[in-house]
Amino acid sequence: MNRDVIAYTAGIVDGEGYIGLNKGTYYNLHIKVVNTNIHVLKWLQCKWGGSVTIHQRHISYKWRTPFRWVLTGQKALECLRQISPLLIIKKQEAQCVLNQWKAGTSDGREVIWRQLIQLRAITIGTYEKQKRELT
Repeated sequence: MNRDVIAYTAGIVDGEGYIGLNKGTYYNLHIKVVNTNIHVLKWLQCKWGGSVTIHQRHISYKWRTPFRWVLTGQKALECLRQISPLLIIKKQEAQCVLNQWKAGTSDGREVIWRQLIQLRAITIGTYEKQKRELT
């Protein structure tokens, strides 16, 4: 993949994206990006695959329609491998997945799922603390 594509993707995922696991009968890795600019998401789909759909949520007539790009499974794993060196905010989440995914067991996936929840809690706590300090 072209380095500019990788860099741009990393920026979008870092700022607007979500790295996670669907927890069901098995764990499925996914990367999601929600945005009101469908062209950005179609570009991601063209470069990496995945799907673009309307993001389901309560939509006010005052707001633009949000769309969602979703990349799952091996494609999501390959995307993470390529963009992780350039991530800043979500670097720990990507590294958590990449370091532990190779275990391949449902127990290993459970560990990743729990670690991602903890990392997000730390990020949110840090944000709230910084917000309080600025006011």
